[in-house]
Amino acid sequence: MKPKEIRRSSGGLQIIWSDGKLDVVDYARLRLACTCAVCREMPSHPDYRDARFERSRSVHSLDLVGNYAVGIMWADSHRSIFAFDRIKNLPPLTEEKISPEAEVAGGCCGGGCH
Repeated sequence: MKPKEIRRSSGGLQIIWSDGKLDVVDYARLRLACTCAVCREMPSHPDYRDARFERSRSVHSLDLVGNYAVGIMWADSHRSIFAFDRIKNLPPLTEEKISPEAEVAGGCCGGGCH
């Protein structure tokens, strides 16, 4: 399914799908779902909902990637690409995938993943 419209909002990424359904995906949830090589190798992820990681969950810009994905440049200079079907099927944010103690210098990967 493809989106008809994608918008940034204070509550998350708003997507109006081709069937008319509106989804709002929390930015912390999206950041946790990043599948870049560096993020996949992290043994635990920071809790992006924590105030210390505000820049890691703040969107600097959005752009379309072909006709299949949206690219997000985060305020900490990390870049994520999410296929539309991946966003549509994201599971709920779960506690076992995050670590409140995780400290990552320079954002998610120290700038090496974009």
